[in-house]
Amino acid sequence: MFNSDKQDTMIMVNAAHRYCLGRRSYIVSTCMRWLTKHWANLDNRTKLCLLRDTIYAIMDGEVDGTSYVDEWKSWAKVHFDTADIDLKHGIIQDLLWKKQPMPFDCGWCLLCNTPSYNCTCNHEDL
Repeated sequence: MFNSDKQDTMIMVNAAHRYCLGRRSYIVSTCMRWLTKHWANLDNRTKLCLLRDTIYAIMDGEVDGTSYVDEWKSWAKVHFDTADIDLKHGIIQDLLWKKQPMPFDCGWCLLCNTPSYNCTCNHEDL
């Protein structure tokens, strides 16, 4: 599907996704369905950007106040959980600076940069 000028296509995928973050219309669910349908056709760099940007938006409250908060969290978790180890590692590395807990359990604490089972942070104090 994305044979001609793949780089431009991936940029447009990211642009459309960023447009949808924080929106309150049908375009949000349409975007999530389209991304899920075409996920296998996207390169890892694009997947990293999509997941990272979604998680940033959730962490920063950009999707709060919309009726799609739970859907974005669910979408991000499903795609994070099914990502290969290199993609997961890249996303975690990109999120460490935020020093906030992930909006879903990913098996890694971003506050102390350790596996969740070794975490000594008191997340209730956040």
